[in-house]
Amino acid sequence: MHRPDTQVSLPWSVIGGAFLVIAISACSSSTAPKGFCTASQSIAVEVTVRDSLSGAVLADSAFGTAATPTYQDSLRHVSDSVLLGGNQLGNYTVTVHRPAYADWVKSGVRVARAGECGNVIPVQLEARLVRAP
Repeated sequence: MHRPDTQVSLPWSVIGGAFLVIAISACSSSTAPKGFCTASQSIAVEVTVRDSLSGAVLADSAFGTAATPTYQDSLRHVSDSVLLGGNQLGNYTVTVHRPAYADWVKSGVRVARAGECGNVIPVQLEARLVRAP
């Protein structure tokens, strides 16, 4: 005969085990992200700027552009020697200007590689600037 006022006592190991199963199930939810990318920002061209004779770094007061037929971006300083620009795949014309130097222009710079996260992998260039007459 069943008595309705009887309490059932479960051992703590069963309760603890049930809690552990619930916690693990919650952590492996199907709504969790499937992957995580830590790729850096896309940069199409990285230009080291130097004097053609001495090899001295010159990016400190240099500026320029990275342009495709449909897109143009200004080159940005990241150090005394490097300018960065562009963020898309494509064929670029890269131009570097600096006071007292002739403009440096490189056409047909092909940026064609992307990383696993879809980020553009930069082409590395060296602009060896010649002093203006």
